[in-house]
Amino acid sequence: MATGKMVTDLDTGDVLGPVEYTLSPFVVREYCHAVELHQEIFQGVEGQIMPPTLIHLDKLRLYRQACPGGTGPTARIHFEYDAEIFAPVYVGDRLSVQGLIKERYTKKGREYVVLEMELKRVETGELLIRYTDRVILAFSGESGKAA
Repeated sequence: MATGKMVTDLDTGDVLGPVEYTLSPFVVREYCHAVELHQEIFQGVEGQIMPPTLIHLDKLRLYRQACPGGTGPTARIHFEYDAEIFAPVYVGDRLSVQGLIKERYTKKGREYVVLEMELKRVETGELLIRYTDRVILAFSGESGKAA
């Protein structure tokens, strides 16, 4: 188990979280401004919802809790993700996110980690989003050193 160290130490079977929080309108608005989502459903006062890609912030919440040592000696490259959306997530919802490192492997000199996260509504336990994130932790170049 690598939890408690650095993100680059995460390994298959590591559990991250759960982390509970309340989705704030400020976070949704600021994120949506940054990614140019100007639709009323994201910016409005009534019925404001979380855009599905905001779950990237939940990954950072989990990393911060499980890996207080930081990111590690090399930068992560966000390689690929897939999100299954089961229900809208509303501003003001009390949420719980938990992650599981499903896989860690090396391919063509690159270290990959696959994290599966589930975002649930605390009051009901309803699964809102399942998110699978694949990152490259390190790349060994010709010199054998991380690039």
